[in-house]
Amino acid sequence: DILLNAMRTFIFFVLCTGFAGSVSALGQEKKTARLIVEVAVTHYQKGSVLLALYNSESTYMKTSYRASKQAVKDGKVVFTFDHMEQGTYGFSLFHDVNGNDTLDKNMFGAPKEPYGFSMGRSGTFGPPDFSKIQFDLKEDKKILISIK
Repeated sequence: DILLNAMRTFIFFVLCTGFAGSVSALGQEKKTARLIVEVAVTHYQKGSVLLALYNSESTYMKTSYRASKQAVKDGKVVFTFDHMEQGTYGFSLFHDVNGNDTLDKNMFGAPKEPYGFSMGRSGTFGPPDFSKIQFDLKEDKKILISIK
């Protein structure tokens, strides 16, 4: 009887400890937020806007963290990114007026279609540094930007 009670107590203890551990692990989930980017299109009322979201300087303009393409409607485009981990981000976007999914450039390499970056930045002879376009996402955020 004493051995049986000791085993029951031990099993109960193990189950409670395991449960408490899983509850504390749930409390350690990474916090997420929603990012909404609303783009006002001020020149061409056709085509789509393509947006690439970056989460580090090392991937900036190389590999997007998330990307989306939305058709222009009523002079704007709205991008919604749910379940974003809190952190530092930046984005680039362009208005694909002719629908070829490419930022068209002239013979000197300058963009022929409207483009932009987060924080309203633009580059001189290339994209701005990530440090110029980055923003912190700690809670739900809506960013308004216009491209011409």
